[in-house]
Amino acid sequence: MGGLREEIITVKSGSLRIHEEATTGLVHIHDDAKGAKFICNLSDFKDKWAKAKDDNFSIPFEISGQNKQTAKFIFTHSNGQIDINIEFIKPKLAVAMEAISRFLGV
Repeated sequence: MGGLREEIITVKSGSLRIHEEATTGLVHIHDDAKGAKFICNLSDFKDKWAKAKDDNFSIPFEISGQNKQTAKFIFTHSNGQIDINIEFIKPKLAVAMEAISRFLGV
């Protein structure tokens, strides 16, 4: 919370909370049920969304966010309606990278 604008949206997987951060120009997308949060630049998100809308939401898109996360926006068309599913993808470290991180304590 604390953003300029906030909306609760319903998607296939449940509901999401989306808001613009008042001072940073970032958009936050929260899946509170899963305890997941995705943060990205508002202008990047707006550009990707506008392009998807121009293509009648026929092509999924991904956007990179902070903390090396990616959000994948998948659209389904059924009975004249378009629905959306959003997946938050956080990269996993390879076994060797995890071992080095443990060794370094970071």
